[in-house]
Amino acid sequence: MRRYRIPFFFIFFFSLIYGQSYAQESVVRSNVTKTIDGKEFYLHEVKNGETLYAISRAYHVNINRIRENNTGLTDQLEPGQIVRIPAFAPDAESAQINENSGYIIHKVRPKATLYGLSKEFGVSIEAIKAANGGLPDGLKKGSFIKIPKSTIATPEPEPVVNVQPQPQERKNYLEYQARRKESLYDIVLKYRVSIDSIRALNPGIEDQLKNEQIIKIPVSGKDLVRLTHTVTKRQTVNRLARKYHMSVDDIRKANPFISRNLVEGQVVFIPLPALNPSPVEETPYNDTVMPFAVTDSLSNRRMMCDRMHAGGHFKIALMIPFYLSGFDELQADNVVSDNDEEPDYIKPFTFIQFYEGFMMAVDSLKKTGLNAEIFVYNVEDDAIATKELLRNPEMKQMDLIIGPVYSNSFKIVAGFAKEHHIFIVNPFTSREEVLYNNPFVFKLTPSFNSELGHLVHYLNTSYKNAQIFIARHDPYRDETDFNLLRTYLDKRLDSRPAPFTDLYHEIVYSRDSVFTFLHTAVSDHENVVITLSDNKVFILDFMRKLNELRDTFPITVIGIPEWKKIDFLEPEYLNNLNTQIMSDTYIDYGNPWVKRFVSGFRENYFTEPQDYAFRGYDIGWYFLTALNKFGPAFDECIPFYNKRLLQLTLEFEKTPSGGYENQHWYILQMRNYKFHDISVRMNGGGILRNGE
Repeated sequence: MRRYRIPFFFIFFFSLIYGQSYAQESVVRSNVTKTIDGKEFYLHEVKNGETLYAISRAYHVNINRIRENNTGLTDQLEPGQIVRIPAFAPDAESAQINENSGYIIHKVRPKATLYGLSKEFGVSIEAIKAANGGLPDGLKKGSFIKIPKSTIATPEPEPVVNVQPQPQERKNYLEYQARRKESLYDIVLKYRVSIDSIRALNPGIEDQLKNEQIIKIPVSGKDLVRLTHTVTKRQTVNRLARKYHMSVDDIRKANPFISRNLVEGQVVFIPLPALNPSPVEETPYNDTVMPFAVTDSLSNRRMMCDRMHAGGHFKIALMIPFYLSGFDELQADNVVSDNDEEPDYIKPFTFIQFYEGFMMAVDSLKKTGLNAEIFVYNVEDDAIATKELLRNPEMKQMDLIIGPVYSNSFKIVAGFAKEHHIFIVNPFTSREEVLYNNPFVFKLTPSFNSELGHLVHYLNTSYKNAQIFIARHDPYRDETDFNLLRTYLDKRLDSRPAPFTDLYHEIVYSRDSVFTFLHTAVSDHENVVITLSDNKVFILDFMRKLNELRDTFPITVIGIPEWKKIDFLEPEYLNNLNTQIMSDTYIDYGNPWVKRFVSGFRENYFTEPQDYAFRGYDIGWYFLTALNKFGPAFDECIPFYNKRLLQLTLEFEKTPSGGYENQHWYILQMRNYKFHDISVRMNGGGILRNGE
């Protein structure tokens, strides 16, 4: 064996570097903060062997700033000594930034993203990058970055001049930007206006519209909607049927006088498809701007969407993992367990119910006139196979893509969808990154940020006079989520009316049990306790002690979505403490529509529908009805198209720098040992509960 001699100098040098790094890494940052003279500090307890240099590196704070805030502090630290560390004060260069610089200093949290920061502070991603040298290395946990306070200068107020306002002319049309391959016939079908009225507003317009062409569409709705076609040379009834996406019988019924052979110059009436009312009640819920002209009134846009019916033939790609290769690997004893019950998850069958629920929606909608082809692809977590699939020429012809499930595959397909202007649906993820810089993505699962925003809104509207408590097990567990909740409460929670002047109180259970609650709770108003934990031991013990206090204080506990899946929670505690949880899904098994679905699923597949079956049905129903009503460019009318489905309520909102995210959160309340939906939703600035 060949041996190598390492000089002593290198051993010494390596030991010196390693020893220094080890000392730095051994410093554990404190989570204890305290406000002193209006400034926030970490209170760090010195451990044996820690140096001032190592502490400064651990907190990313300049040594001189630590000395300035600790009178008499020397380099000789003693174990147990408390050192004040300025919170949110970065290195010397960043510390020179003052309030007049136009920036605030932000400490990067674990798993933080530029997209999340842009939403939190209301600043564009580009502005954050520009303020931080482009962030070539991305965001690093614990580092400090500059957040521009505002990227838009406030204009000087203009002098007031006493001029009588001139009445503005009310337009009787909307301006619409045509999509690729759209024709005048498509516009007639969508908006139910006559072709003559469109030509009157758009002199010289041709039957085939140009991509991004701006056309005027009348909104009066008083003209007779009738479409005619002048026969050209060699045209037949069959060719007309193909051109207008209808059957030969439909054309012959509308034109009983025509013979088998059409004559050049002959005028043929083209019947418009009947407007099929949607089986689901549609309720407009917000005023999100649509891609009509900015001068168009909201009521006009809503009216145009209400009377649209695009119809047509659609192609939908459904991409889910079937793990077909796994069938060969299954053993009989893996399919049936000892107690003759099917295991919860068998990998090749995980998404089968999603597919079955989706196809049930397709079958139902075809009975109402939907004309669609479903292309089903087995797309697993395989980048190479996914890219190979996208080389298939038929993929460019899709009107909608649903899936894939896995993030790597979805990212690849979403890029393809953006390139070819095809809307794509992400069925499961809550991660906001899938929306960034891609206006064609629809994300069904709302994010944690929207959950907190909805929660604070709920507190402001339903618990104005309540004492608010936020609880966690210890200072370290769930730190990221807890700090984000504090940020939302600090920024958005309305001031409590007297005598409840404090916004909220914090409970650290491992430190003081329910001491804080006992000394700050009130007996004549509600006390709302919020916890973001799913720790079994903590929740059981905490709920038990709160339950013992329920006769002294009126208590409402608010938990997280994961509580729905926790079988160890005591129903008695949940019921006694008026427990409420936030959830992105809810199934009312007493609803007649749900009952019909469950019965149909059992009849078709001889098993009980689980969560994936309901989600598959909801996705199919929502997006295929949107396609049939509004066409492939259905995003125009999404702001007026929220739906309560079997499991989901879809209220999509356009994100500032990307696609569409569902904003709806259910609030479920335990009553009579069963969760009931008491969700609060916005409606023109007012508040409605479900069922009102």
